[in-house]
Amino acid sequence: MSKDKFTGVEFSGDKIILPVVMTPKIAIDWLVRWDNDQSTEVVFSQTFNCHPLEGAYALYLGLKEKYGFVSVVGTPGFFGDDPPHMINIQINARESVQVPWGSMIVPNVKNGRMATSISVEGTTPKFKLDAIIMKKDEGKVVELCDLIRRNIEKYSIYRGSAFRISFADKPQDCMGEAYHPKFMNTDGVNTEQLLLNEYTRNLIDISIFTPIKNSIMCREMGIPLHRGVLLEGQYGTGKTLAATITAKLCEDNRWTFIYVSDTQQLEQALSFAKAYTPCVLFAEDVDRIMNGIRTYDMDAILNAVSGVDSKDTEIMLVLTTNHVEQINQAMLRPGRLDAVITIEPPNADTVQKLIRMYGDGALPENINLKSVSESLAGQIPAVIREVVERAKLASLSKGEKLIAVSDLSLMADSMVNQVNLLNRDRKKGNRQIQLVIDQDAVRGWGAEVLESKSVH
Repeated sequence: MSKDKFTGVEFSGDKIILPVVMTPKIAIDWLVRWDNDQSTEVVFSQTFNCHPLEGAYALYLGLKEKYGFVSVVGTPGFFGDDPPHMINIQINARESVQVPWGSMIVPNVKNGRMATSISVEGTTPKFKLDAIIMKKDEGKVVELCDLIRRNIEKYSIYRGSAFRISFADKPQDCMGEAYHPKFMNTDGVNTEQLLLNEYTRNLIDISIFTPIKNSIMCREMGIPLHRGVLLEGQYGTGKTLAATITAKLCEDNRWTFIYVSDTQQLEQALSFAKAYTPCVLFAEDVDRIMNGIRTYDMDAILNAVSGVDSKDTEIMLVLTTNHVEQINQAMLRPGRLDAVITIEPPNADTVQKLIRMYGDGALPENINLKSVSESLAGQIPAVIREVVERAKLASLSKGEKLIAVSDLSLMADSMVNQVNLLNRDRKKGNRQIQLVIDQDAVRGWGAEVLESKSVH
């Protein structure tokens, strides 16, 4: 065997065995060269498709499993070693753990050092592991990376969970505690609490809940799980509650639920969500970023929502707005939004269900709520709840534990009058503001300043 064909050394058994055509001198020469090669330093880097915190947790589990403990060391710096540190991360809504971040020594890797870092792809931060090791130890680091991948897949702290997230202006700053995903506790959430008018509830069931609960059947039938839904309606009609119910259903059906804290970060959120599909991405008040004429930033979001690279991803984008009339028409077209669902204030039937839910345990078994429900039809749930709470206080003032219909009716009339007064004052205030703005336009003064003065 010629020298250029001798490419490896095999360790097996108790004997030194050479190829028939190899002389001892050639063998010694190759072993020395091989040993020198194995003792050279190599740089190893691996990026993982997950949030840096998730990667750090997966590394922590891998080190614990393989070596039983984690040893962190200082990172060399100009003024000496920078101290290593442990970071606290949430792994679910109830638990947190301390995991290493920075430079560390791994048992059985002599004169080697590894360090965690952040790799940025576009606007998305991902976990990266760097190492400077001898070539002969490269296999141990590769094995550790295989453990990290397995742990990301098997013990993911974000996939299948519900959490809120905000993104740093610079992706490299994502390790700051303010940007750690915050888990939502859905333990006490009852999916039956989303009491809406029957027509509206059916639309939400079909457009949002059914794909989550029947994702396997959707895939078998070729129904795409990449969807866009807009929930629109006035304040307080149940759009935010729909988010909580959706989060619970996601966790129950192994979907990820991501609540975007800042709607302006929708583009980053869509990129981030691709690592945690199937996923619902929920963002409120989309009119803040999608109103007025088309802009570069608006186009970037539109492309992210309906771009070619996102068509096959199992991401359901659920948006809300209180001002659908302000949203640019380009956002509303089919292909970007599959359904626009108007959530109207509860009708009399829904009001009755809300009264029974809020008054659970305090209502007589055979109480007739028809009249009071009709008087409260069209009021938002918060108003109905306050009526029930006031009726409870009225019954307590009389030494009774159960609510009387007369108390509900009295409190309903009182609450409706209060709401009418608020609406009247609000309209009056709007007219005053408009008058000041009109006068200011004539005089040439700063409209925003005068409007602020009139409000206060």
